[in-house]
Amino acid sequence: MNEQQIAALYRQWGPVVYRRCLGVLRDREEARDATQHVFVQLLRHSQRFDGDPTAAIGWMQSVATNVSLSRLRDGRRHGSKLASLQEEPETAPAPDRALEQRQAVAKVLGGVDERSKDVAVSVLVGAQSHEATAARLGVSEKTVQRGLRQFLTRARRLLKGDEP
Repeated sequence: MNEQQIAALYRQWGPVVYRRCLGVLRDREEARDATQHVFVQLLRHSQRFDGDPTAAIGWMQSVATNVSLSRLRDGRRHGSKLASLQEEPETAPAPDRALEQRQAVAKVLGGVDERSKDVAVSVLVGAQSHEATAARLGVSEKTVQRGLRQFLTRARRLLKGDEP
């Protein structure tokens, strides 16, 4: 794949990748940075998709999810802007519930295999149908249902406190 094809993918799919990143990160600046990182990775790995640039679309969605989750984890470790959102000032009236929820989702996503993660993000965040998700990932709808069930089971256990 050449730079012109990547630029065309960016124009067409950049907003989709950005929405995926924003859905995970909930911060526009971080989502823009993550989106750029996804396309830098695409440029680095473009030889994988020679002859079929559309094959890169599912890969970009997966990379967008992983990059976003990594940014959440790294932010907590390294005290970035995302991490500073976690710190509760003494005068804060209540904790940021949305941030807690995002952290719980990141923890759940970190505890499942890549396919289940892709399925969960596609169906639950991206609002794609099981059929569309199966087609994008190149798997059966039954595999999508199984991956989603695995994710939801893990999420329920985590939220009940049954798992660390």
